[in-house]
Amino acid sequence: MMLILALFFGKAEMTVRKISSFFYVRMKRLIYMLMAISALLVSPCHASSQSEVAVDGLPEQVASLQKAVRRIPGIASVEVSKTDISSISVSNFSQLPFGDLPLAALRRTNGASKSEVLISINFTITRNVEGLKGLEFISWWVRDAARGGSATQIRSLAYPPIDSQFGETLRFTIDYFYEDTQESIENLLKYIGDIADDLNMTLDTFGHVLKQ
Repeated sequence: MMLILALFFGKAEMTVRKISSFFYVRMKRLIYMLMAISALLVSPCHASSQSEVAVDGLPEQVASLQKAVRRIPGIASVEVSKTDISSISVSNFSQLPFGDLPLAALRRTNGASKSEVLISINFTITRNVEGLKGLEFISWWVRDAARGGSATQIRSLAYPPIDSQFGETLRFTIDYFYEDTQESIENLLKYIGDIADDLNMTLDTFGHVLKQ
């Protein structure tokens, strides 16, 4: 029976762990989709992601992900970036240019794999209750994605507490540890587009709590 289901989804050679993660993510999306359809019957407002036109010279998937994050009230700024971490040596982690990387996670594996890149959603929040609620919402979203099998985490970052900069440098980043032995840009952009789709679907379903 499992083989038939795997063949149905085009994943005949999945391991038991991958099959479990595969069905978890799709079941979650199905539930979100049904809830979103129900919500749309009440409110006609709906934002798409991958179908959006690219802006500011960015690939449309990247622009869509940034737009999706901006939908969250309390988000002051957002930027999606990509870093090739495959060739960064652990011995260089103490250097200033690498200070914003997820160093603890990379140390646990003695550095990144040969085909690994880091996709980052860097954002700041407004200094009020709305910003804290936005941060709580996006933190839950990342936690839920990690439970479903995504190699992701959220971190806070800041610079040293020196003079007037103290209290002004707090920011946040969401890490996605992405591996692709084919090193295909198409695969990478599809991965980013899927993140945007998932966040938009989540906001369509649960975003009303941010307006309370």
